Amino acid sequence: MQKAGSRPNEIFGGTEVEVKHILEGHERGVNWVAFHPTMRIVASAADDKSVKLWRLSGNKHWEMDTLKGHANNVSCVIFHPRLEVLLTNSEDKTLRLWDLNRRVQIHQTRRDTDRYWILAAHPNLNYFAAGYDNGMCVFKLERERHASQRIGSSIFFVKNKNLYVYDLSQKEKTLMAAVNTNGKQVLLNQPKSLYYNYFNPSAHDVILNFDGENSCFIIYEFAKDLKAPNCALEKRGDNTIGAVFISKDKICVLDMNRELAVCNLDGSNIKKLALNKKGLTRIEMVYPAPLGRIMVHADDTLFLYDLAAKKVLHELTLAEATTVKQVVWNANFSHFVVITQTQIMMLTKNFELMNQQKESSKVKSGCFDENNSFIYSTSTHIKYMFASECKTTGTFKSIEQPVYVSFFMKNQVYAFTR
Repeated sequence: MQKAGSRPNEIFGGTEVEVKHILEGHERGVNWVAFHPTMRIVASAADDKSVKLWRLSGNKHWEMDTLKGHANNVSCVIFHPRLEVLLTNSEDKTLRLWDLNRRVQIHQTRRDTDRYWILAAHPNLNYFAAGYDNGMCVFKLERERHASQRIGSSIFFVKNKNLYVYDLSQKEKTLMAAVNTNGKQVLLNQPKSLYYNYFNPSAHDVILNFDGENSCFIIYEFAKDLKAPNCALEKRGDNTIGAVFISKDKICVLDMNRELAVCNLDGSNIKKLALNKKGLTRIEMVYPAPLGRIMVHADDTLFLYDLAAKKVLHELTLAEATTVKQVVWNANFSHFVVITQTQIMMLTKNFELMNQQKESSKVKSGCFDENNSFIYSTSTHIKYMFASECKTTGTFKSIEQPVYVSFFMKNQVYAFTR
């Protein structure tokens, strides 16, 4: 901004500005330039459909690499403020994510009609914004919900690619295993779900389900004594959408082809599963259920399937295009809660509706207490829902920052912060 009445050369204070580098290499006009937050690296976006990385050192500079993939003018480029990730958008109607270490694209999203023009990163929160022809969107790159499972006085959870168990009685955290997702996950994504094997009383079995560039599941089996962590089994399954325990030593897996299979915990004895359900066209997700059963979201229904009898036991019709975010069971599998984008529903194991509530903000997570009431958090409140004919719901308290409820005990809510 120039002060009124000032001469142009006074904007920079006379002759105090000098040219250090002239970076030449793009074949057409440059639209945007961004500096790396900590290193002497510059990224440039241009009308030649490419993004170039440049290294600056003293009075020298050189081109490090060229990122190609956009099909039209690249409008904007920014560095992730904390991770080695680059974001770009373009008039080709795509927004793309690049791994700076491997210099490859790891994700893209596309708009149907609008061209992208601008990008911005929040200075300290996990929010990014992108402007396009008819508006803007705010989005996240990393999942912030902490998937966790309470078993007695212990809580299993993942943080920074490590699986931990927290002892409530001793108030101590113990590292159980390093979570290896093939080393290609540059984002510190939380697992989309963490399931515990309630059907195996002789050990602690945990499944972590991951989505993203390399969607997979990882099974861990630990000895019963958690004070001396001993991992007896670590098994990984690639190209999967979800996996759940169905018995003491078996799991059910949904792969990228939307096909279900049953196998042992170590991955052996795989058997394809053909669900006996009329009109079934597309399986969206598989969720835990009582012993020998699975909960399946397919088309616009959620149904309970008995694997031995090979039949649907109960079924819930959902609104068209409903996205099921979570299915949460109580400890003895007598009640469960279905969480969608706009609604939370409590049902019995026979699919009898006990309570439901529409929320104006997103439901983050929740858990059952010993009386089958459901305690959950939204973006702004911690709330409760009773399993009773009066269908009571209410609010415990308002919160300034979202939290992720893990369990409820002795009139206290325990939750993870971001």
